[in-house]
Amino acid sequence: MTTSGQVSIDIRGLCKAFNGTPVLRGIDLHIEAGETMVIVGGSGEGKSVLLRHIAGLERQDSGTIRFNGIDVQEYLQLPPDEKPFRLSMVFQGSALLNSLTVAGNVGLRLREHRTHPEPEIQRIVAACLDAVELEGTEDRLPGELSGGMRKRVAVARALAIEPQIILYDEPTADLDPILTGQIGALIKRIQEIRGTTQVVVAHNVALAGEIGTHIAVLHEGRVIDQQPARELSRSINPYTQQFIRAADLRRG
Repeated sequence: MTTSGQVSIDIRGLCKAFNGTPVLRGIDLHIEAGETMVIVGGSGEGKSVLLRHIAGLERQDSGTIRFNGIDVQEYLQLPPDEKPFRLSMVFQGSALLNSLTVAGNVGLRLREHRTHPEPEIQRIVAACLDAVELEGTEDRLPGELSGGMRKRVAVARALAIEPQIILYDEPTADLDPILTGQIGALIKRIQEIRGTTQVVVAHNVALAGEIGTHIAVLHEGRVIDQQPARELSRSINPYTQQFIRAADLRRG
């Protein structure tokens, strides 16, 4: 399987309605190769819907999503060994299979695609668990793990296929501040060490500022603001300022 290095994501005019109700109303967003884009916004603004479209789990009504110029549907239709790069997603609920051990979950896609011999899969699994500081947990079941550990197993599973794009849907949901910081540090480390293009849906503005290279603000189905992460607080967009103030109140 060949790869093309880092991958950019370009979204233009993306629209999606469910049962006649518009959710995405013309999303325009460019994500540079190797950056971490954090998507923030209020509840029900379509953040997770947008992420599912990038992953190819939903099909848009109109508009385009391109990875290095390749349309998402064209990319998805390619056989695994012909895909020029790989994409992984970390779901909000971790989506681990309770009947499989930690090692079984992390190595699942490698075994499904039959791209590696078993000894190599075991080596990759061990390396990915070490990367998320869960070495020695290979034989445990998901039900025996804390919420934070399950999140890290989900990240290890995403890393196992050596993706050029990782998508995260609310990766710190339901975690306490200490675990939130640990997951945030892990996401930041992946970007710094691997140069992976990452898209993170988050509700935590402080976390977004820590892990993101850029932040996009979603409101009423559109990206209404986009800033370098450390400049978001200086945005002149009225909704962005309202959102930041509300987030600060919730934290307090």
